[in-house]
This record gives sequence, C-alpha cells and structure tokens, in this order.
Amino acid sequence: MRTDTRSTNATRRGFTLLEVMLALAISITVILVARGLVEQLNVADARLDLAARAESRARNSTRILARALDRLEVGTDSTRTFAGDVGTMTFTSWCDAAGGWLERCLMRLSLDTTSSNTRLVLRTSLGDSLALPGNFGGASFRYIDDTEDPKAWVWRWGPGVNAPTVIAIISGPDTVLYRIGPRG
Repeated sequence: MRTDTRSTNATRRGFTLLEVMLALAISITVILVARGLVEQLNVADARLDLAARAESRARNSTRILARALDRLEVGTDSTRTFAGDVGTMTFTSWCDAAGGWLERCLMRLSLDTTSSNTRLVLRTSLGDSLALPGNFGGASFRYIDDTEDPKAWVWRWGPGVNAPTVIAIISGPDTVLYRIGPRG
C-alpha cells in the first residue's frame, strides 16, 4: 500500500487570515495608544508654554514699573508735576522708544477696580499700557520725603515739581518700596 508523503510532510507557507487580522489589531492598538500619548504631550507642552509666558509677563511688568519709577524725572523745567493720592499717581519719566532711545513721557499708575479684582495698571502717554499680575484688592499708595520728616508717610502728594523720595505700594500685609531715581 502506498501512502502519499506529500500531504503529510508539506510545510506551511504564509500566514493564515486569522494571524494577519490579529497582527493588524495589535498594530492599530499600538498606533492609537501612541497617538493618545503624543496628544497628551502636546497639551502639556501648550500648558507649560502658557505658564512660561505668564511668568515672563509678570517678571517683565514688575521690572518695567521699577524702571519707570527709577527714571522718574524730578526738579527740571520740562517736568510736569508729580501728583499722587491713595489710588493714582501721575508723573514724568523716560520711556523706551521704538528706535531704542529714551523719550520723555507722562505716566499714570493707578489701581483699577473691576467687579472681580483690583489691578495695578501703568499707562504712558506713548499709548502703552501694562497691568501687573495679581489682585491688589485693598491696596493703596503712600509717599515719603525723607528730607522733611523720614517717618512721615503721607496719603497725598502734590501736585508739584518735586516728587517724593520713596513710594510705597501697600497691599494687605505686603509693602513694596520704590526709591525714586536720581534727583534733578
């Protein structure tokens, strides 16, 4: 009796349909998981970028305010009067102009209150406006001239050509002092 050796010794070539479908399902699952991870990374990156920009704005606005008060012009013929009360002050300072030089400008620093919070806003006659970050609810300005009485903080200043020696921004338990720049 003769047996057919071809059918029993035949080797299998290729993949079955079930194996191909299983490989495709695993590949699709891996791609979908990877896509989800990439999307999460993009969202996290956007959040970090937004937070970095907010921090940069906060640091720059504080630096710009300090520079404006340091450049505050006092005691010259072309100086406009310095005037201030508990919520607003106006003064002449030197602003950075577009060409990279300094330009004399009138500035107004005020506590602007809206329904939700109080912001500290610096506006210039050049059209620039800058709001410092944070809520300044209950904040106020104080002024001192240490040449008269170094312990006498006042609520109102001017209007006059002379500016105070030090300006304080008091917000809750915090007080920030700004020494006015060189005397003219």
